[in-house]
Amino acid sequence: MHNGKKVKKQKIMEAAYQLFCENGYKKTKIADIAVAAGIGKGTVYEYFDSKEALLLSIFSSGTEEYLADCQAVIESQDTETEKLINLIKVEAECTKENGARIMKMSQMILDTSDGLSADFIKKMNEEWNKKYAFYRQILNRGIETGEFRKMDTDMAAVAIIGAVGSYLHVKYGVSTLPEIVLPFDVEALQKEEMVELLLRGIQN
Repeated sequence: MHNGKKVKKQKIMEAAYQLFCENGYKKTKIADIAVAAGIGKGTVYEYFDSKEALLLSIFSSGTEEYLADCQAVIESQDTETEKLINLIKVEAECTKENGARIMKMSQMILDTSDGLSADFIKKMNEEWNKKYAFYRQILNRGIETGEFRKMDTDMAAVAIIGAVGSYLHVKYGVSTLPEIVLPFDVEALQKEEMVELLLRGIQN
């Protein structure tokens, strides 16, 4: 795709994202997106077959770079412990840069899930399952190398992802309302200490 077309496609996606967040997916029409993007309605269909295809493209664009960075960690020559630490670093960087956008997108999809096709839900699940697979792979290999103790790696992967996600959302203010005063100093939270705490629970 030529650079001009890439720019136009991105413009359409950004306009759609803003309208989906403001008005909801169901209430937003392709015509509304076209107006917001400053193009004709027909031009939108040159890039996306449907509104759902547009939503999926927005979702996928937000995960592609993250998953590529995770894959690079998996393919590195590091120990499994180092890979786990680096995977959490990727998660931290992604949350710091795009956390608020990801939260809005996730909530919007949840609110719209009853109106989405089974194919869309399947593709979305495939994207998220890749994330769990990265953690499970590291944990399984870590058990094989003797770095980690024997455990239920499915449960451990879910627990680690949940703990890391909750920590990072608080750390970077993604899921905390400004009106809520937390009973601790958010700035004092150190991800290194959190990672060390997680490692103590799985290492031999």
